[in-house]
Amino acid sequence: MSLNEKCVTLNEVNNKFTEDVLINILSKICNGKEVQLTDWSFNEGSAKGDNYLSNVYKGKVNGIIDGDPKQHVQANIIVKSMPKNPGTRKTLRCADFFSNEIAFYTQIISKFENFLTEKGHSDLLCIPRHIISSTDSENGFLVLEDASCLGFCSMSRQNCLDWAECLAVLKTLSKFHAISFAYKDQRKEEFVEMTNSLKETFFGHKHWDWYKGFHKKVQVLIKYALTTEYPNSKAEKQYNSYKFGALFNKCTELCDRRDSPTSIVIEGDCWAPNFLIRDVGKNQKQALMLDFQLARCASPVIDLSFLIYACTLKSFRDRYFDEMLKMYHSELNNAIRLLGSDPEKLYPWDLFMKEVKEQFVFGVFASLEAIPLCLIDISDSFTIDTAVKSDEAIDVGDAISFSDLTTNGRQRLADVLCFTFYTYISTMVLTNWFSTHKTTYPDTRLKEIAIMSQTKNRINLSDVSDKFTEEVLADILCKTSNGKKVQLTDWNFGEGFAKGDSYLSTVNKGILYGVIDGQQVQIVPKIEKFLAEKGQSNLLRIPRYLASHRDGENDFIVLEDVSPLGFGPASRQSCLDWTECTVILEALAKFHAISFAYRDQRKEEFVELTSHLKETYFGDHNWNWYQEFHKKLVDIAKHALMMEYPNSKAEKQFNSYKFGTLYDKCSELICNEDAPTFVIAAGDCWAPNFLVRNIGQNKKEALLLDFQLARCASPVTDLSFLIYSCTQKPFRDQYYDDILKVYHSELSSAIKSLGSEPEKIYPWDLFMKDLKKNFILGLVFALESIPFCLLDPSQSFDLDAIIKGNEAVNIVEVWTLSNIKTSSGRQRLADVIVHAVENGYL
Repeated sequence: MSLNEKCVTLNEVNNKFTEDVLINILSKICNGKEVQLTDWSFNEGSAKGDNYLSNVYKGKVNGIIDGDPKQHVQANIIVKSMPKNPGTRKTLRCADFFSNEIAFYTQIISKFENFLTEKGHSDLLCIPRHIISSTDSENGFLVLEDASCLGFCSMSRQNCLDWAECLAVLKTLSKFHAISFAYKDQRKEEFVEMTNSLKETFFGHKHWDWYKGFHKKVQVLIKYALTTEYPNSKAEKQYNSYKFGALFNKCTELCDRRDSPTSIVIEGDCWAPNFLIRDVGKNQKQALMLDFQLARCASPVIDLSFLIYACTLKSFRDRYFDEMLKMYHSELNNAIRLLGSDPEKLYPWDLFMKEVKEQFVFGVFASLEAIPLCLIDISDSFTIDTAVKSDEAIDVGDAISFSDLTTNGRQRLADVLCFTFYTYISTMVLTNWFSTHKTTYPDTRLKEIAIMSQTKNRINLSDVSDKFTEEVLADILCKTSNGKKVQLTDWNFGEGFAKGDSYLSTVNKGILYGVIDGQQVQIVPKIEKFLAEKGQSNLLRIPRYLASHRDGENDFIVLEDVSPLGFGPASRQSCLDWTECTVILEALAKFHAISFAYRDQRKEEFVELTSHLKETYFGDHNWNWYQEFHKKLVDIAKHALMMEYPNSKAEKQFNSYKFGTLYDKCSELICNEDAPTFVIAAGDCWAPNFLVRNIGQNKKEALLLDFQLARCASPVTDLSFLIYSCTQKPFRDQYYDDILKVYHSELSSAIKSLGSEPEKIYPWDLFMKDLKKNFILGLVFALESIPFCLLDPSQSFDLDAIIKGNEAVNIVEVWTLSNIKTSSGRQRLADVIVHAVENGYL
């Protein structure tokens, strides 16, 4: 037997961890074949301070199959073993925790795996594979596959999550919870039977005497942190008002709800070391869960709250708290649906938020205990076996000693409580956020915003807009702080869009700093209220509106900046791929669905609020402004047809139209605001007006942006604009029918989620009829948008530099376009016209 001298012996791992166990491990991974052990090695498997209930070892076990040296097999494993010292085992009640985790793997996970295999979704269970285990009360151990061979590594106990890590962990956690929801829904009796194997190992009146010494020791740290960092604050006063043990009793009550409809199998111990993470490229990560010694049957909010409070800083929560909730719930719903159950029946948003309100206190308590352990400075000589010197149990409070916390440590601890009372910014799903950073001043915030103005980007506020003053900035900070009085301390601005992506405004991105003491204006607030009542706020996927000014000369709009979340404009010059197209269709369909449901349920209100929208592009009143530019666009299109499809049916039919006919047709289509299928349309659906981000596993998310052309019209006006402006002929040839089906399916689902009946409001046949009638608008807009899309950034226009005087000029002199020079560019434009002719839209 060859052993590296740096490795521990099998007896050091566990007295019952023998060569026979290693042979069984090899045999199991070889599906029961006969194996012969050749060699093995083990080392310590976790950082000091990351485990308090077990010793962890990483090992390699080598062997051969059926005595054939050519059939080599290697097992890369992790071994969790009970502490060898009897006093440590008794003090920490290790037998209880090991028994619970082994029951989790042998009684529950085995059934979950079979269930997922039947559903074809084994990938939803993101945990290391269980190989073998022993429940011996003195020498219990658990053997798992070593995921480090796949690039996974432990997350830092001391550091907090960044957004990419948080996103990966939320996805893994939500999928884990979804398995229980679906299993319980479809096989309730089996679920009840198997979860009876889990025993509460931490909370409960029977554990109070065991735990109260440690709890008392932690209270000293918490109260000192509050009085030092937030003296005389609401958080300090309220926390100090609780009777000793009250929070433990509350958590006991929350964990004693095994029979609640929303109680599922949860991990129970969601601090950072219990997640493994790996990079998968493009700033994306994947996560695995491990350590189920505290697994129990309870609300998923128990896990989620623990994760958020124990693994994030206040600045992160201020910025991402709502986003985390919405991301978790969205991923949970998707996974439940994949497994064949209805998430809207099992765990709808309103029920989830009710449990967040009621049960998030668990995460407060659990993290107040976990954070000191995260921050503790572990000496190299520390082991859990030496924490207890004798063979008998001692008070668990005496097993671990805490030194004084640093300022950062105290603040991290105190911020958990302050966050409970400190107002955070709340916006719609997928739309956020401001970057809200906590400095050494407890109420200092940093806000990132996007400014759409009519003037040029400079450092001076007057160069953004003459009316864009420090008072406006202070008002913005006040609004984002829910009306609290704010002192503006600093600000900075930079360019917000690529050149050529915006032709009606300049866009600047800014950061505001302030200290707290102690459109969209007419329509979006009502929509937000409507969605909140329905528990479907996640349907509105637009950046949050903050402020605006309108005087005809110095107009500006202030929106939240979502780029810190990874959102960026879809490419103006490139066309959409299927993934991008799908998420944009989903966002657009949900946006339209809101109007359909609002109009169905509150028609008079809908008519009144949409009366604020004025047609900015079509109509007799805009023809003189637009006609010369329109003529230029028609000429460019005719040239493209002549070059790419000479003498074709498309060329002949397009050329047969009298100049102005297409414009008049579009004006006619949008003039009937009382049409039953009219919704609030975005109006300007070319690529730069959608923000997209990657969320991993080849998935993306999208937001809508820019409502300067918003109107009341058929949803097909948006859909046709999107399809013709943002896709090419090969893509349409392959996916056109799928695009229509995905859009209508998402639209119908969203309408239904809002309490209306899609089959009555906008059934498929009516949609197809609407398509025939309104698709021409997409063609007319594509005549304009495609030439703009094809412009190189060096050819794009500087809006302030083009017009020298103070008087208006014809827009054809501003938006200077000429015949498209490349064959591929001409074909992209001509193909739109060919498609319209072939499908009877033109």
